[in-house]
Amino acid sequence: MTTQSKKNYIIFEDWYRDVVGGQDVILRGISAIEYMGMFSYLYRDQIDVYSKTQGRYTNVDYLVVDSFDNIDYFQENGVMCTTFNQTVNDMLDAFDSTDMEPLARALRGHYHFNGRSFENLTIKPGHQKKFEYMISWAMEYFDEE
Repeated sequence: MTTQSKKNYIIFEDWYRDVVGGQDVILRGISAIEYMGMFSYLYRDQIDVYSKTQGRYTNVDYLVVDSFDNIDYFQENGVMCTTFNQTVNDMLDAFDSTDMEPLARALRGHYHFNGRSFENLTIKPGHQKKFEYMISWAMEYFDEE
């Protein structure tokens, strides 16, 4: 069974709230970036979550974990979502298997919103080269638009 379609919503945060709100899942990756309003795919109906159990929806990618203890997240309107810092590190973990455009756009927005700085981000050891690549690509690519 699939969830309701995002195309039926004007505000994507409402879609996430209706589909995963109140459930024991945490939005992650591209879904977290979308929920935070930093990027959006108009017709991407896949939702990425951390979950303690496999769920029922076929268009939800449930990354099953034993607990949420080591995941930084916030809760808003019944929806749990990874923090931006957690999301960045999660996406760098999946660097070779995920779409990096949402991360690049979100990093660019974060940089400008935070006084042209990334100082408030804590990048995991081993991710620094990927992070530097991402910020370089994001700044160069989006300056051309």
